[in-house]
Amino acid sequence: GLSIGGLVRTVRDTEQSINRTAEMNQTGRVVLQRLASELSSALPLPVIIDESQATLTTTTEFGSEQMMAGTSVTSVLTFYHEDAVDARFGLDLDTLRFTTANADPRRSAYPQADTIEVAYFIDTDPQTPEQGLVRSIGPLPGLLPENVLIDQSQTTEILSERVVSLNFRFYDPDTGEWLDTWDYTDILPALVEITIGVAPVPCDEFLARLERDQSAISFVEWLTTTVPIRVRSYPDPSVQQQQQQQATQI
Repeated sequence: GLSIGGLVRTVRDTEQSINRTAEMNQTGRVVLQRLASELSSALPLPVIIDESQATLTTTTEFGSEQMMAGTSVTSVLTFYHEDAVDARFGLDLDTLRFTTANADPRRSAYPQADTIEVAYFIDTDPQTPEQGLVRSIGPLPGLLPENVLIDQSQTTEILSERVVSLNFRFYDPDTGEWLDTWDYTDILPALVEITIGVAPVPCDEFLARLERDQSAISFVEWLTTTVPIRVRSYPDPSVQQQQQQQATQI
């Protein structure tokens, strides 16, 4: 049987494991709450991608209203997803960019605006000062660089150095299916599922450990939440319906 010393070490190791797991779960819950809060307030803001046709863009309560010089303007909603994975370890490294109205100046020391574009991604590049789950913001929609991992001159914030995996899935109510990527440019998904993996140590240290021993992946704590999108298209159909009802009553 176990000696008294061995039993004490076993109890101590168990307590440390429980405390570490509790800390990782707490970190994950805080991160998911932050991400879900902004994502639930996502705005389906159309951005012109054919600037040769556009002469003016005006701001409305829903974002930008296009004023056209030609017969049509090509635009997409500011909701971009990149589905990526680290093939070495099977860790998801997704990126999601979207416009949100949920900018609370009490939440951060960084500059805030009524409408901002945010990007969430995992930074595993040892050459950058950031690591783990990063939030990059631009003061106006469309100002974030296309590849936020290459150009981080925008304002960035490390949400957690211990988040080593980020995955998004999107619910399409028309098909009743969960999709690994969202390719529609004129409507947002009804639901977004967010899954993160939290490691017991910072991202760069954990990845170095995985290089030596891939069984260390078992120490990752996985947390998932589902976020409903309040407004899916522009203009919002409920607003259009209300305006039509008001017009018929006049």
